[in-house]
Amino acid sequence: MANMNTQISVVLISRELQLPRPYPIYPNPSTDRINVDLSGMDLNNGEIVLSVFDMKGQQMIRKNIIGNGLELIDVNQLPAATYNVVVQQKDKVFQQRIIKID
Repeated sequence: MANMNTQISVVLISRELQLPRPYPIYPNPSTDRINVDLSGMDLNNGEIVLSVFDMKGQQMIRKNIIGNGLELIDVNQLPAATYNVVVQQKDKVFQQRIIKID
């Protein structure tokens, strides 16, 4: 039997992937309201929609945002739990978890 050496060359192509940075949300955890800093949003890119979802995926809050800046969201009526805050503008979606405490 002949001795066969097989040589495999692997070429790795490195491409830096830049993921969008979530917008600052504070305080987290919160008891009654959160601030979402949308000052980096470009108003020329269309309507901004902010939603809060529970962990089951049910939408608890939906707010159409006019302008960019600091957006105050009242979470006082929500039960204590973990929620996903989603900011969407056209095809860009940013998501961050918050904790609501009593």
